[in-house]
Amino acid sequence: MLANGEPSWQVLVASLWLFVTALASSAGGGYIAGRMRSRWNDAAKTEVEFRDGVHGLAVWAVSTLAVAAFVAITAALSSIGVETGAISEIPENVAQYTRTITVVYGFAAGAAAALGAGAAWWFASLGGNHRDEATDVHLITPGFLRR
Repeated sequence: MLANGEPSWQVLVASLWLFVTALASSAGGGYIAGRMRSRWNDAAKTEVEFRDGVHGLAVWAVSTLAVAAFVAITAALSSIGVETGAISEIPENVAQYTRTITVVYGFAAGAAAALGAGAAWWFASLGGNHRDEATDVHLITPGFLRR
C-alpha cells in the first residue's frame, strides 16, 4: 500500500469512485424528483422549471444530511476507541497515510457535494420536462433493463 511513504493509486481510484457515485446518485435522485412531482397547469414554464429544480435540490440536501450524519456517528464511534486507549500508538507513516487519505477523500466528497447540487437541479428539470412531454420511460431506459 505504501511506496516510499506515498499513498497508492488505490486512494485516488477510491476517491474518484466516491465522486462519480455521489454525482450519479444526485442526478438520479433529482431526475426522479422532477419526474414524479405533479405539474401545476396554470404555472408559467419558468415557475415549473424552478419548482422541479427545488425538488431536486431537496433530494440532494436530504441525502447530503444523511451522509453527514453517518460520518458524524462514525467519527464519534472511532473517537471512543481512541479515548479509551483501545488503539495503541500509531506509527508515523500510518498516521501520515491516514491524513493524506482524509484530505483526498474530503476533497472528493466536497467536490461531489457541490457538483451534486447542480446535477440534482439540472436532472430534476430534465425529469420535469420529460413528465410534461409525456416521454415514455422505455425511450430513456436501456434495452437490457426493460425485461
